[in-house]
Amino acid sequence: MPHRGATAKQPKKPAPAATVSPVVWMGAGVLGTLLLVLGIFWMVIPDQGETYVVTNPNQGTPTANHPNPGASNGATPRTNPNQQNSNKEPQQNRNASSQQPGRPSTTSENASPANLGNARSTQTTRQQPPPAPEPRPSDPESSRASTSSTEANSPLTETASDASRPTESSNAAEESMPKPDFPGPEQPVDSSENMDGPTETAPVETVDLFVSNVIGIGADTTTHRGDTKGKSQGTKHLLIVQTRNEQDLKHIHLRFDLRSPEFKRADVQSVTLSMAFLIGQKINKTTLHVYGWEDPDAEAWREDETQNKPLLWKNSVSSGSVESLPLLATWNSDAVDVADLQRKQKFADFSSDKLTQFILDSWGRTVSFVVRGGSERGIPIRFLSKERDREFAPSLRFEVAQ
Repeated sequence: MPHRGATAKQPKKPAPAATVSPVVWMGAGVLGTLLLVLGIFWMVIPDQGETYVVTNPNQGTPTANHPNPGASNGATPRTNPNQQNSNKEPQQNRNASSQQPGRPSTTSENASPANLGNARSTQTTRQQPPPAPEPRPSDPESSRASTSSTEANSPLTETASDASRPTESSNAAEESMPKPDFPGPEQPVDSSENMDGPTETAPVETVDLFVSNVIGIGADTTTHRGDTKGKSQGTKHLLIVQTRNEQDLKHIHLRFDLRSPEFKRADVQSVTLSMAFLIGQKINKTTLHVYGWEDPDAEAWREDETQNKPLLWKNSVSSGSVESLPLLATWNSDAVDVADLQRKQKFADFSSDKLTQFILDSWGRTVSFVVRGGSERGIPIRFLSKERDREFAPSLRFEVAQ
């Protein structure tokens, strides 16, 4: 029995269970609906990152086909990392397809995982043409033609692969560009072009050949001013030239027969007229001149006066103006060295280009000369004639090429 006045203890009631607010449930439902809508939107909207390029074989520039009209209005298409990787894969797939001819290549291989669930995505199969025969390394033109034909026959290529591969127009521009003219393997370089300086010609070997006035109708004589007796000096042993008070007193006339020389005219390099001095005379301060005598009378006169054609002062160019004849060469007694002095004490050598040319112009006939001049003191200068010594007679020394 309970104690009176005491309060009876009532049994404890269990705590009510926790309840979720209806607002939370509504928010969760809305969030789930949004996620569902976003997922459907992501799956339904086609991928805008892929771009297909159709190449016309008759045109050199590819035409891009944009599936999204918004991209052509300047809008930037949304891309994701998977699409960036897919843009790099066509180059690898193209290389793999070129190594394995006949293997079909589809755009579904380059699609991202999100595009695998896209119901509107289509698979485009690219059919590779039969492989062209591999050109030989020595035929660069055929290799270039094969590459151009492969690019022209491909109906569908990606933008990334076209950016890394030259088009037909670039190949045509490259072929039209001027190529430098470098010597290749088929164009051997001439080693003579690399030689420094001009090529020196070898010196011509010559030999001295003499034509004396003792040959043929050769002759020599002296003409005297004021010769009243009219005796010819053609048979004398000495030839004399003399000048006094700037007046010529004696001249020497020489004639050489060139009708049948023993060498060719074309081989003649130079000619020198030589006359031997009489030994023992003083020839210092002496100047002599030789003139060319071109006249029919130069061949007609004779040394022997018994032949009725002697050469005298009065019937020769000596009576006129010898200076009107062409001056061919000059000799003087001044020496440059000891060897030259020794030579000039024995011989008077006349040489020049004019003298050589005058003799060559008279080739095949006779050639005649007149010698004038003398010593400043007015003494006569004497030379040996052909009647005195045939070995030292006046002569022409020809320098002839061998």
